[in-house]
Amino acid sequence: MTGHLLSLLPLNDENETYLLQYWNLGQRGQWDIIKHQNEKQFVLIHKELGICKFFEFHLPFTFQLVNNLTLTDSIIMNGSFFPTVYYDSDPYFIIFVTAIRYGRIVYFVIEWNGNEIKKKEVYQLTVFDGEKTNMALPIGLNACLVETPLKFSLVSANQIMSGETEFHSFGLKALKGIKSFFPAPLLLSKLQKLDPDTFEKFQYCTVISSSTGNICFCVTERSTIINGNLKFFELTRFKGLKSISSLPSNPLNLDSKSPSYKLIVISFSRTLELTLTLRDLRCLDTKDIIKPLNNITFKHTIDSSTEENFQILAFTSSKTYNTHTGSNINDKSNSQVWLTSPNAITQPCIDYKLRKVHQIVHLKQFQIFNHLKIWKCKSLNISLLQRLGIEHQKTESSLIFTTDAVSNNRMCLLDLTITATDANDESAQGLINIEDLLCDSENETIFLDFTEKNLIQVTRNTIYIDSFDADGTLVKISPGWEFENVAYNDGILIVWNTKLGQVSYIKDVDAIGEFSTPILSLIDSKCVSLFIRQLGTVKNINFKITKSADDPIEHIIWILLHDRIICTYFSSWISDTVVFSKDYNSKIQQALIFGPHFCVVDHESFFQTYSFKNNPLNNDFICTSRINFQGKDVKLRKFGQNQCLAFNSFEIFVINLQPISQSEELDFYKLKLPHLGNFNSIIEVCPDTNNNQLFILYSDGLRIFELSYLTSNNGNFLLKSTRSKNKKFLYLDKINRMLILNQDLREWECVRLSDGKAVSLDSRFLKDDSGEILEIKELPMAIEDNPLEKKIILLITFTSSLKLVLLTAAKNKISNEIIHSYELENSRLLDHLVVTPQGEIFVLDYKVMGTDNEMSFNKLKVVKHHADNEKRENSARLQIALERKFTFKSWSTVKTFTVVGDNIIAATNLGQKLYLIKDFSLTYNEGTRVYPLEIYPDSKVQR
Repeated sequence: MTGHLLSLLPLNDENETYLLQYWNLGQRGQWDIIKHQNEKQFVLIHKELGICKFFEFHLPFTFQLVNNLTLTDSIIMNGSFFPTVYYDSDPYFIIFVTAIRYGRIVYFVIEWNGNEIKKKEVYQLTVFDGEKTNMALPIGLNACLVETPLKFSLVSANQIMSGETEFHSFGLKALKGIKSFFPAPLLLSKLQKLDPDTFEKFQYCTVISSSTGNICFCVTERSTIINGNLKFFELTRFKGLKSISSLPSNPLNLDSKSPSYKLIVISFSRTLELTLTLRDLRCLDTKDIIKPLNNITFKHTIDSSTEENFQILAFTSSKTYNTHTGSNINDKSNSQVWLTSPNAITQPCIDYKLRKVHQIVHLKQFQIFNHLKIWKCKSLNISLLQRLGIEHQKTESSLIFTTDAVSNNRMCLLDLTITATDANDESAQGLINIEDLLCDSENETIFLDFTEKNLIQVTRNTIYIDSFDADGTLVKISPGWEFENVAYNDGILIVWNTKLGQVSYIKDVDAIGEFSTPILSLIDSKCVSLFIRQLGTVKNINFKITKSADDPIEHIIWILLHDRIICTYFSSWISDTVVFSKDYNSKIQQALIFGPHFCVVDHESFFQTYSFKNNPLNNDFICTSRINFQGKDVKLRKFGQNQCLAFNSFEIFVINLQPISQSEELDFYKLKLPHLGNFNSIIEVCPDTNNNQLFILYSDGLRIFELSYLTSNNGNFLLKSTRSKNKKFLYLDKINRMLILNQDLREWECVRLSDGKAVSLDSRFLKDDSGEILEIKELPMAIEDNPLEKKIILLITFTSSLKLVLLTAAKNKISNEIIHSYELENSRLLDHLVVTPQGEIFVLDYKVMGTDNEMSFNKLKVVKHHADNEKRENSARLQIALERKFTFKSWSTVKTFTVVGDNIIAATNLGQKLYLIKDFSLTYNEGTRVYPLEIYPDSKVQR
């Protein structure tokens, strides 16, 4: 601790934090902050020195030091503000501090008036039979709850000031080891509405968490100190709980009639939002136990980190597993880095940030479709909404069009506020089919959109323009040739057929059928049609329409060919005197043009952004940024004003089209989508940027996700038995799983790295051996017999034995069996094991009996063994055999070693000496092969 106080302002919209104020406290060490309920007063305490520093915010972001107070010869244990009746006109404050002074427990009360903030009154009470306090927390008017190792005591400021030493004490198992707390007036207000008979008499409520993961709340009266009437009620129990926090501005918490309550918890480096039901809460008795996850109706991770994962495990997969879960967009070697701890395994993302998503609903009804388009109803014309039966424009409903691109077209209305997913993963309500909105529901629809006045539907041979007005007419335009595709923007519609050399347009869709305007048929663009015919064998052409940046009433038509880009003004189309721009060379697979952004993906999967400064018809069209998607077949979609989506069958990237600072690099992140199977691919993506949602059409239906927090973790999987600290981790390449061996509980499991799914393995042989589990390694042996099975040979070392284990993975099941056990007599193994790429095994043991410091290096090999009556190759069993042994007595104790070729390099337990055993497998004189290695002065060997 450096002894500095910093005031920081984090910004939500930017990845920046402002330093507002800096204060040198003058003393190093541990400083704790105690804040008052009014958020203006706070106190810093130095526990070891007994120093109290009083601060006050005199402006919203600026605080000042009021004065200092030192409790001489005291070691502070805990402190908190007493809840007081706070008035702006006459504020007063009371702090409760527990300390050790001259070996005795002392309770201090520090009191001051807000109008005389520098004048502090100090009262002290020595508790002669007192215990060290674990926590002191405010629970009512001038009342605190004090936790000691054996009991809880109710202490008031008046008792300390008057010298009373008798406190109301009790025991409560569920509350043992208090970690954090917060006042909860909104929770009490809800409870008084839901159950007035139980909670109406209480005035204060405090939510409390314990080291065992319990979360409960305490309610008290004004007279609790006198009558001892305080009650504790359960909320829930959450694994790995570190801290809790309130959500005072959450709409659900502000709704006093709602039977639910939200709070924030921190658990295993994750920050989660829990939604709890308040119905049928149980009052806690002395020995009551709270069930895990009790009363939780919903939990949502809002942030995660890797602060507890302190070990690094790096490896390279022999082949690509689930490429959509990879953490490195440019990694062709399939290398992975994982961080491990007894609590979790985490894969950091190296090249870019990740953004977590939360699934809102899964609609299986959409699994027969392969195209999707979404409109938010509040952005549609009021006449259309009335036609849909929606009376107000503030609705959060969405209009969904889906098609199978053959003959099945469907229009649906979805209201997410009343849509839920039942236990069978089926949508229960909120989805309505609209039967009479589409003009043609039986033929392939290649385009559908809405203008201010009309619905536009384009099939392969007909354009439908349907007015929203009740007395409006339906316009059908069929030119007699098949449409290859459609381009539309701001009332302009273009259809074309490259093979036939046909290009036609409508100047203003909404003008068709108006009273003052005759119905116009589709107009042929002779000049552009001639241009297409001149292209000859070029058959892949697309058109895009954008507004001109120079002229608000002008539009630019983009002609996208496979090897170049050409553009012209729409006004030239009308006059049929098209003037093309200079060709811009770009190998286009697809393009996205909106606002000032021109984005393309070429045939080599390079994403490129182009800048045309003022006018694309001028010669200033240049590539500004590139992202290499390494052969990924990505599609582009607009995502807000300055972002776009790039997605393929299993991945979605969000690209910020505004370069980072002055560099040309683009900032982008990847969405951390749930693993839904290797064959459940993404078909279409439609963003709803206003609500921070994505509508994703998968092979198994439509899934709607809400975008959550940014993280650097590609995978973060919580492990079983987090209290067991001794665990070994081994990556199994053949089955792409992490093997976790719990040395304390003698259990093991395999975790699938794509989704964190864990499978427990048979642990009986681990528990049958009385020796300590030391190490586990995979042996590089190929023993595949059945192509449908994957077999792995593992070596596990115990204190006095080595066990050969066969792991078999088949049909989504993993089994294991011991195939051989090698026992050591009168010797014990050290916890170090080396397996060479050739399958050679090196272990180090020491003699149990005798006074000599005798140790031995052993070289072992796995060989195939035949019984006397067994001759066939497939009947052979594997077993461990000793090849070479080297015993020594005169060295310092060897702690670790490594094998280089046929040489062993050993280090002593203090890291002060190194020895080389040369040509270990040879048989000549042992003593002549041991060489001490020179170590630089003041150096020590570390592994």
